[in-house]
Amino acid sequence: LHIQELEIQAQREQLAAERKQVEAQSDELRQQRRAELQLQELELQKQRKQLVVERQQLEADAAALQLQRPRDLEEFQLEEAKIQQLREQLAIEREQLKAEA
Repeated sequence: LHIQELEIQAQREQLAAERKQVEAQSDELRQQRRAELQLQELELQKQRKQLVVERQQLEADAAALQLQRPRDLEEFQLEEAKIQQLREQLAIEREQLKAEA
């Protein structure tokens, strides 16, 4: 009976030691996972900031294009008017040359 009690006690101690080892491994794995998640979170924050900067740049570029477009249109219309004026002048000069000839 005494031997059985000693064996049971030894088994309990072994199980307690194994449980402590499993708990320690579990804690270590949790800490590793927590550290990995923190790194991922930092990476995501960095990417978010980069996307915000890129979005702001795109918005600024779009605003600049919106400001540029009316000027480009105005310049185009002025060029069109000059071309039309030159065509009319050329037509008048042709008529004068025909009249002189």
